[in-house]
Amino acid sequence: MNRLILLAALLLGLPMAAMAQPTSVGIGSSGNAGNIVFGNGTSGTATLQTVTGALGSVTLSLPDNTGTLAETNFSQTFTAPQRVNTETPAISTTTFTPVFTGASGSNNHRIAFPATTCTCTIANPSALIAGQSGVFELVQGATSASLNPTWGSEYEYAGGTSSIVLSTGLGATDYIGYYVDSTGSFIVLFGINKAPAH
Repeated sequence: MNRLILLAALLLGLPMAAMAQPTSVGIGSSGNAGNIVFGNGTSGTATLQTVTGALGSVTLSLPDNTGTLAETNFSQTFTAPQRVNTETPAISTTTFTPVFTGASGSNNHRIAFPATTCTCTIANPSALIAGQSGVFELVQGATSASLNPTWGSEYEYAGGTSSIVLSTGLGATDYIGYYVDSTGSFIVLFGINKAPAH
């Protein structure tokens, strides 16, 4: 048996008989790195392992047709809660720029206005993803409410963003849902849930 397959079996804790035959084995040009891809059409839980040692770096990619791993091209039924982190935009002078994409981005954005009164701006994100949706959590200052921010040109609201009226209480928190249109051109803002009682 190919020593890479044997190594894969040992790492995955599989008996030799359970090992699917690889559809491809690729070894790097230097002979110390490559890929083993198992894909014989049978069901199985996919496990990814990276091996470091005498053989260098070996990546194993196994198919999963049982629904135990999330896949982008299959309908999935999750059996545990799914959630995303809440991104907190840093303020530059008086401008907040939400991050929608990349490792530091998120679907949800918490904007905490400064303690002192601020004529703040919520700027356009640097990039939009069509179909993205989430919530803006807007928090007034603890000692002085910043009232209503100015919104960037990519935000759209019934009556215009200038008609958005936030809660004025100190530390009050409002929530506005949003959806990025199918062309990825603008952000549709929904109605405000103003300072819901706890």
